[in-house]
Amino acid sequence: MYEPMDDSAVLEWIAEDAAVLADRSEGHGELPVPTCPGWTIDDLLAHIGPLFAGWYLYNLTHDPATGDLMAAVASAPPMPDGNSERVAYLRSGAATFVDAASESDLDATVWAFGSTASARILQNRTAREVAIHRCDAEWARDFSYHIPAERATLSCHETICGFWPQVQ
Repeated sequence: MYEPMDDSAVLEWIAEDAAVLADRSEGHGELPVPTCPGWTIDDLLAHIGPLFAGWYLYNLTHDPATGDLMAAVASAPPMPDGNSERVAYLRSGAATFVDAASESDLDATVWAFGSTASARILQNRTAREVAIHRCDAEWARDFSYHIPAERATLSCHETICGFWPQVQ
């Protein structure tokens, strides 16, 4: 039987992986990311930063009736150019998302991936997204990282039961 992770544990995971991703990215903006062909660390930051500061935060904090892909994407502040600034952007966006999620009713309905679902889908999707990109940054820096079993289980469950049904 699948036992979901406690919401506070998921938020701790998001904060931890975002911090490690930021730490591994600092000063390495031009480093290629082998798991994302054609991307550098700065490209990775340009991808994940706006998800925290825009897409996920917007959908967590807006009425599901206002679900709007373009508004969610456009809600992120502009991505800065320098590596240090991008790392700071990631740190700020992750902290803002974690704070907002910790104050949200995760059973409330939100707009996500073209449909509605509980806000927990955004929390769990964020955890999976940042975990994947933490792995990308770790491996680009020749660090070994494997997602712990409890987190990997949530990731599989989130994909199969949360994300896939929303995008079909």
